[in-house]
Amino acid sequence: TDKSTPQKSATKQLSIKVATQAASVIISNVASSNITASGVTITWTTDKPSTSQVEYGTTTAYGTSTFLSSALVTSHSVNITGGFTADTTYNYRAISSITGFTAKSQNNTFKTLPGTGAFSITTSSLPDAVQGTAYSQALSATGGTAPYAWSVSSGALPAGLSISGSNISGTPTAIGTSTFTVKAEDSSSPKQSATKPLTIKVTTGTAATNCGDPGLVCSNTARSCPALVKDTSSQQSSTKPLSIVVSTQAAKGSSQDVPLSASLLSVTTSSLPGAIQNRPYSQSLSASGGAPPYAWLISQGSLPTGLTLNRSNGTISGTPTRSRTFNFTVKVNDSTGSPPVGQSSWAYLIPSAAHSIPGVNTTKFLEAIMSIETNGRINIRSGSTPPSCGIMQMQAGEANKVRTRCGINHPVSCEWLEGKNLEQGETFEIVARASICMASEYSISIKNGSCYGGQVRDLAAGYNGGVGCDAKNKKDNALAKSVSCSQTATAQPKYDLDCNGRATLRYECLWDDLAHTQCNAGFAETRDYAAKFNACYEK
Repeated sequence: TDKSTPQKSATKQLSIKVATQAASVIISNVASSNITASGVTITWTTDKPSTSQVEYGTTTAYGTSTFLSSALVTSHSVNITGGFTADTTYNYRAISSITGFTAKSQNNTFKTLPGTGAFSITTSSLPDAVQGTAYSQALSATGGTAPYAWSVSSGALPAGLSISGSNISGTPTAIGTSTFTVKAEDSSSPKQSATKPLTIKVTTGTAATNCGDPGLVCSNTARSCPALVKDTSSQQSSTKPLSIVVSTQAAKGSSQDVPLSASLLSVTTSSLPGAIQNRPYSQSLSASGGAPPYAWLISQGSLPTGLTLNRSNGTISGTPTRSRTFNFTVKVNDSTGSPPVGQSSWAYLIPSAAHSIPGVNTTKFLEAIMSIETNGRINIRSGSTPPSCGIMQMQAGEANKVRTRCGINHPVSCEWLEGKNLEQGETFEIVARASICMASEYSISIKNGSCYGGQVRDLAAGYNGGVGCDAKNKKDNALAKSVSCSQTATAQPKYDLDCNGRATLRYECLWDDLAHTQCNAGFAETRDYAAKFNACYEK
């Protein structure tokens, strides 16, 4: 109104609109991984649960899109396989949507790996085998993407032989010729495969050409080295089915310990409290008995989306993103009979436990023996009489001769070497450490013996086949010199020279008579053992 008389007035209709906040999604942490010649994984995160899709191509026009994943998540992962060209740069961007809004990331690039060439099996033939004699031959392939998976696709291997990894090995039990086809499959996507027909002839070993290869014990490629493993031969484990209810509002839960024996390993967590969607969650699992520290894992089912399990301390934590009930089974392993966390095998003890073997790389020597004998496991016993026992396959009688030099002041039995019937306060680590020490002492005695031929493989042969020797050259052990190796021998003693130019030792000889009609089958195992040792020692 104004102040005039009469007073005048004016009106105007106006409005204010109050709206909800505009919908939006923020994309971050875009990355590419698992890149091969034919595939890639694209990952990113969003601030809100949203869909997942990737556009990609050789230019920023893209041209190709993955299928839209309608699952609403904040951690996105899209695996793309096929349709790529090797050694090529690609552009891509991540796309996430919620109702009423779609977000697209900035352009990113990755480069596929170079192609690996045509995939084929390169093994063209296999040597003959001898009935009752250990046999091992490696198969090989080229091209494709390693590692390769091997199998027999048609036919059959000789009885007693099998294929494991890339090796055909075993002890053939019947003579005859076996024709079969091996198949190799690479790890690319899609997978490539190749086949090759092969033959193995198994003979009785009575003909001169079938007694074996005199150079076998000198080769570091004639056999493959058995791998050391993380020993769990005496490890305890326990499982417990559990569930977590993820709801959109607070849910009550409870946890109750179960009374247990002090020595028996068991999961004591009986239930877990519920979780609330999009709110942080953390609960610790518990166990009793056995030998800490424990290692935790999910053996069946899965945790709620957004939660993870810490393997070392058993804590389930994270922020669940989906509301429903998740059922799963937790498993706990203890440290009984197992190297400590962070150590892949008992071989880590060798440098500190072994006594030095003069002129030999002691660590490599004992690690090779451990690999061949037990793959690094303690609870192992041979079928021989008397048995060889424990991680280094020592006979109790030999172990007792040197035990006091290794800190063991009580009699040692085969069971003790296997980690059983231990004294108060003794552990598997004490057994492993003492066994390594006693094996080094035994090896020193072999090296100091009159039959040692001067080669490190002779120590391995003596470890496997016996160390006794006398001036009359008796043929009753692996390291005694032989009198029947030379193909031109007419009188005893007559020695061939081995691949190092010295008199051939008993385990290296292929013959048991001067006429070379009878094979030396008694030491076939030791020849094979020495070849495996070379493969381990020289790797």
